[in-house]
Amino acid sequence: MPRTTNSAPAPPDGYVWTKEAARLMSISVATLWNYHHLGKGPKPTRYRGRLAYKLTEVRAHVQAELEGSAQEPAESRPPEPRRPRRTKSAA
Repeated sequence: MPRTTNSAPAPPDGYVWTKEAARLMSISVATLWNYHHLGKGPKPTRYRGRLAYKLTEVRAHVQAELEGSAQEPAESRPPEPRRPRRTKSAA
């Protein structure tokens, strides 16, 4: 009997699986998973027990990230004040 492959089914038209969405966004699958749970980034849809992302939403998110990073300076904390070094006291 021939062996069947365990390849993933094709996503619906206009959608991509999580791995491809992460690749298009230049982030890891774990980061995309975190985005999903934080409510950040494109909203996934369940299809056959897997998460599928709408290709137009993925591209829109990438474009928004590119436009946002070019216009706004990155938020960062001011540097912490330096503490003077402790000197060894002579005993």
